[in-house]
Amino acid sequence: MTKLLLKKALFWLPFVAVLTACGSGGPGSEDEDSAASGSDIPIAYIKRTIVEASGIPPADAPFFLNFEAFVEGSASVHVRTTSADRQITPSEGDYDVRQLTVDNAGENLLFAMRGPLVAPSAPGDPAPVQPAWGIWEYTVATQLLVQLTQGDATNHIHDIDPAYLPDGRIIFSSSRQETTQKKLGDEGKPQYRHLTENGDDGDTDARTFNLHILGSDRDIGFVKQITFNLSHDFNPSLTADGQVLFSRWDNMGSTDSVSIYRMNPDGSAMELLFGHNSPNIGVDTTQTIRYTRPKALGGGRVLVQLRSDSDQLPQLQLAVLDVDNFIDDGVVVDGGSGTAVDLEYLGFAQTMPGVPALDGRLSAITPVEDGTGRYLISWTLCQLSDLADPTAAEAVIQACSSANIDSTTLFEAAAFYGIFMFDPSEDQKIPVVLPAAGVYYTDIVVVQSHTAPTSVAEVSLTGDADLVERNVGLLHIRSVYNMDGVFDDLSTGLENVTNAKTIPRISNPSVVTADQRQARFLRLSKVVPLWDEDTRDVDSDLIAGTGRMTEIVGYAEIEPDGSVLTEVPADIAFTFSIVNGDGVRLGETSRHTNWLQLRPGEKVTCNGCHAAPDDDEVAVAHGRVSGLDTFHPGSPTLAYPNVDPVMAPEIGETMAETHGRIDPNSIKLASSMDYTDVWAEPASKITPVVGTSYDDLVMSFADVLPPVTYFAPLNFPSCATDWQPNCRVVINYETHIHPIWSKPRIVLDVDAGVDIDGTCVSCHNHDIDPADGEPRTAGNSFINEFPIPNAVPVQQLYLGNNDAINADLDFEGNGVRMDAYDYLFNEHPRGIVEAMVLVQQRDAPFVVYTPQLDDEGNIVLNPDNSVLCDPGISTFRLFTLPASLMAGQAITVIPPMAALDDFGCPANYELEPKPGLYGDFAPDISDPQEDYRRNFFTKFLPRSEQVPKVGVTGNTNHDGWLTAAEHRLIKEWVDMGGQYYNSPFDAPSN
Repeated sequence: MTKLLLKKALFWLPFVAVLTACGSGGPGSEDEDSAASGSDIPIAYIKRTIVEASGIPPADAPFFLNFEAFVEGSASVHVRTTSADRQITPSEGDYDVRQLTVDNAGENLLFAMRGPLVAPSAPGDPAPVQPAWGIWEYTVATQLLVQLTQGDATNHIHDIDPAYLPDGRIIFSSSRQETTQKKLGDEGKPQYRHLTENGDDGDTDARTFNLHILGSDRDIGFVKQITFNLSHDFNPSLTADGQVLFSRWDNMGSTDSVSIYRMNPDGSAMELLFGHNSPNIGVDTTQTIRYTRPKALGGGRVLVQLRSDSDQLPQLQLAVLDVDNFIDDGVVVDGGSGTAVDLEYLGFAQTMPGVPALDGRLSAITPVEDGTGRYLISWTLCQLSDLADPTAAEAVIQACSSANIDSTTLFEAAAFYGIFMFDPSEDQKIPVVLPAAGVYYTDIVVVQSHTAPTSVAEVSLTGDADLVERNVGLLHIRSVYNMDGVFDDLSTGLENVTNAKTIPRISNPSVVTADQRQARFLRLSKVVPLWDEDTRDVDSDLIAGTGRMTEIVGYAEIEPDGSVLTEVPADIAFTFSIVNGDGVRLGETSRHTNWLQLRPGEKVTCNGCHAAPDDDEVAVAHGRVSGLDTFHPGSPTLAYPNVDPVMAPEIGETMAETHGRIDPNSIKLASSMDYTDVWAEPASKITPVVGTSYDDLVMSFADVLPPVTYFAPLNFPSCATDWQPNCRVVINYETHIHPIWSKPRIVLDVDAGVDIDGTCVSCHNHDIDPADGEPRTAGNSFINEFPIPNAVPVQQLYLGNNDAINADLDFEGNGVRMDAYDYLFNEHPRGIVEAMVLVQQRDAPFVVYTPQLDDEGNIVLNPDNSVLCDPGISTFRLFTLPASLMAGQAITVIPPMAALDDFGCPANYELEPKPGLYGDFAPDISDPQEDYRRNFFTKFLPRSEQVPKVGVTGNTNHDGWLTAAEHRLIKEWVDMGGQYYNSPFDAPSN
């Protein structure tokens, strides 16, 4: 029999004889044996089975954010009074339960449950479909358990994490996505429930969970969606002032964090509260930490549970966040001080899996809130065994102490969790539910009345009625030049304007004209929510670019002081970029790594913009709605200097507010970037820029001979002139970009002084060139076999159709995408004419050296740490050229110039490469004569801005060859990611 040497914890002795779980009789049953003493307060809790006794999470544990995944073990809900402990959930089969809460009156309990769970079958077999999550309510007085919502597991409809609102309604997380589906329908798409932004870590069946409201009548047919994240929003809880705390998975692009957010119960006034840039808090800083289960403690403190992705252990990692003074660890809110994260809440230090914890372990904690300062905790004593298997009959168990806690010959014994009344002032734990083997407890709640949170009125009832009716919100940015409280002109174009870099100077039209300002428009955009193959099965070759199909919601004007006031469609996840007059995103403005949303009638004001700090910069808190604007407080007088007197401000207004008050149409989004100079004095106004709208683009095709039918990149044709909240710009390569290359165009050859054929594919093809009777190498009638040393080779850009490309220069493995697209965005073959035939240029045979590897696949080094190389086989070296466009970046850039060969060896060839062959050469861009920016758009720069490319042949200038509308379309398409298709429903289905 196991020996018990409980030297340090004598109070544990009365419990060791009772090692069975309490209350296993099923719904409505009573267990008189659970006569634990120590509390006269009725409580409810979730009891769970411990699956992994080792304390180490299994390597194949499912991602904890995959709410549909099978999780081994079972859970049950219990209500404990002074007379009985009653299990209120089914006792037959394994069930899972989430987020137990109690109503304000202490009369009803609320939780999510699913079951019976279906255990996975043999390895390699398809995972069985688990039952759907639904919301259940239990009435204490009548002992009645009622299912309020019923999911549909086959169609991935689940409801989890419920909590009561002050008026009796229920806020919960759900994959129903009611409003999101309607929005998709309004945009002309099929309605579907979307996946998270990464497909739930590879699981392409799990849908995204957003927060919803279930009315007091409990009619699921009228459920309201209130958040619109593209990944999960979950774990809602109420604060005393009626706001909702919740966990949000920001899974946007390279960002992957679970942070704490705050909002009103209708989804308005949403703001980041803590944790977006603090992923390594805790005792194990190598783990990515997720902030979950927020609970307001008062005084600006929030209790959270810290989790890692595969964490399914009973032990709880607690932290208290000072959200009044911090937005991240080390990132102070203006005027704040103190400690951002307290990792020893109530004296319980954090614990490591598999490492004995001297103070024991917690699996739940909740304040009693009766004025005594006591807490209910689920806790296990720290015990050690002399055997690695603590269940062995001969194992000797002893309590942990400072003397044995670090022993290398003792092992942590199995946990015995119980529920205790804990008084921190006395460090006293009084048993409430006796410790038992193989179980632990979570979600402890006190079943008695408590003060209800304040009710917060819905913005749809208090906001602008016109905005509500048109289903839009209002976004006000006080100044885009406010970069973390410091002026940033977002460009390099004002160096020659004396002292321009202040709000008073840049907003004065006599100092900085509209043409000199780089920040001209705000481009609002959204991505197409991720779909599953049942919704649309699209060939992966057609999902090219940055991998995110992106639509433009519309453009808003940026006023001279950097302010913006614009309507935004309500109930969508959107972001924005700051663009110049050509529609090119300014390089430092892609900084939103979380999605924004506005509810109908909501008005949100942002003071400015923010950038992630470099290592040597001081981090600045942002995202708080309540932040004061000391950078741009608005106009101090009733007149702006050197401005048209018609545009007279009210004191404290930004220019956007002035413009919106005088001309209400100025706050409406548009598809075009039209600018009318309302600010300069009448004699100094800038002439409006014309010829860049989508209508101009359509007309430019219709005006050629023979006329070409062209469809504007709009989901509805009427959006060109009447922009509505459901309008979207959807640019697809085949439909909107590729036709530009074959559009007939006559252009002026400035050098020759005559009109010539400027049709793109007239040169960028593989046809026979009449000048020399040889095949064209895509845009050049003559090309040197070996360019002058240190000269970048000519960009041989093929823009024709697939059926006309030379087979030797075709992209292998791409059967559905246009080769012209790949020539623009990818490293591509370099052609050369040999014996009147166009082939890919290659070198003479040479010997390739490869790094020598050891038995474990590691590179072997010489004594001098150089790579030890072995000669390989004799082969050819194929010549390639770099891409001329970079997806997501239309600004002038230097394309990546990939080396031909890089095997990690000091010498890759038997002989040195021939002089002048394109290899590792990188130009010195500080020298104008070595400015080899072969970006697509540099070919269209005015001649005055063209830098001679020394020794490079075929350097034809294309200034004026594209129309302004074509130029604008290509730039915004590249900026938006250069996707081959920007809608899966425009792409052909497999």
